[in-house]
Amino acid sequence: MNANQQLQHDVESLRANFTDTQDLYREVCAMMFFRHGITPTANRLYQLVRKGSMSAPAAALAQFWEDLREKSRVRIEHPDLPDALQATAGELLAALWREALSNANESLAMFRADMTEALKEAQAVSVEHQLMAKQAEAESEQVKDALQSLQREYDVLEEQLMAEQSAKLSLNARLVEIQAQRDELSASLERARLDFAAELEKVHQAQLLAEMRYTDLERHALLDMDRERTTSAKTKKELENLSQSMTKQLDHLRKENIKLLEQLAEQGRNLGKFEGALGEARASYLHLQNELVLCKQHLIEREANLVALQAENIRLKAPARNKQQTGSTNKPKRTPKTKDNPPDLSGRKK
Repeated sequence: MNANQQLQHDVESLRANFTDTQDLYREVCAMMFFRHGITPTANRLYQLVRKGSMSAPAAALAQFWEDLREKSRVRIEHPDLPDALQATAGELLAALWREALSNANESLAMFRADMTEALKEAQAVSVEHQLMAKQAEAESEQVKDALQSLQREYDVLEEQLMAEQSAKLSLNARLVEIQAQRDELSASLERARLDFAAELEKVHQAQLLAEMRYTDLERHALLDMDRERTTSAKTKKELENLSQSMTKQLDHLRKENIKLLEQLAEQGRNLGKFEGALGEARASYLHLQNELVLCKQHLIEREANLVALQAENIRLKAPARNKQQTGSTNKPKRTPKTKDNPPDLSGRKK
């Protein structure tokens, strides 16, 4: 441990024993002067102790030298000392006192200069710190204002976010409901499409049946016309009218079928109008059924009229045939066609 460390260690030991600032400075002066042989100065004392104000070490140092002078004077004026020794000691102490006082004054002047410079630097630093503090305070106010503004914006954004989340939940619920409605509508539309397809197939089958019936009737009528060429012009005209009527009915049925197919295509493009189109299709189907019933009734009436006309024609031709049979006895007799034995209209030859 070097001298400076030992001196600092002794100062710390005294600091633990003396709580009063002046007492601590006087003890440090005595320790430096008597134990370490160092002339104490105010600047050195303050560097070692660093306690109290700037004037505390100077006051303690002045008191130390005063105490030392008083104590030394008492020892020198002791009556047991010789006069020569008292004079020599007095001169030595006076010289020591002057030297110490000179060193103390120089130290005090240096200390005051250092303290003045340090005070100026401290004041400059204090002014700078005050400016920095004011600037920091202004910046702190700005930061507080900015934080308050950000907090208000955050509150507004949080409220907007909560509103958007609520709206999102509502929209999600609405979307689920709409999807369920869409699925239900799709299922209903599929069932209606299948029903419409079935109804259309029935109409198509009825049309085919009507066409087949018309073809059979036309074939039978042609066969009957071939067998009955001598039928009156009225019967022929009625048959022609019947054929034209059936042709018109067939054309009407074909047009209705084309119209239904067009309506079906329109229903595929525009699902929103399906119910109306389906109602129209059902109405058209009922109309076709009515037309088919009317056509059947008309055909039955025409057949009955044709049978009646054929029977009338046979009845009118019967006397002439009877005359021919009586004039030619060698010819085989034919069974006359009467109401009890009507002609075969099926088109098959016996």
